[in-house]
Amino acid sequence: DLIVGANYFHDRLGFKDEGEQFFYLGPASLANFSYHPSRPVPLSDYLLFLLNDINDRTNNKVEALTPTNSNEKGCQVSMLIKENGREVFSHLTANNIFADWREPDVIRVAPVPLYNRFTEVRRFAEVMEEALKM
Repeated sequence: DLIVGANYFHDRLGFKDEGEQFFYLGPASLANFSYHPSRPVPLSDYLLFLLNDINDRTNNKVEALTPTNSNEKGCQVSMLIKENGREVFSHLTANNIFADWREPDVIRVAPVPLYNRFTEVRRFAEVMEEALKM
């Protein structure tokens, strides 16, 4: 069975109570990300959350073009890179992250639940932030 229920994520993320929250500890701040097991968090929502957090620390060098409403999007996230987009893309590639480059300055990624995990989305965000600070 390829469909994984909310309890799967709830158990693996180590939550004890429904509606419990977890925290993403970024290099410069502690950001609160709410989770509820009755509605599994899509990986793209998590990525958009992390990109927003990165933006706060990098003077808005990346802009998410993907709608934030889960009902208006799939798993793909498109990002407008405001400075040195090609170099950011090259840094991602050098760190074994497979993304799609669209001229003149857009990077697209698609975290797919069947193939990706939250830890991989977090790793992408960490490498993206490194690249934006270069």
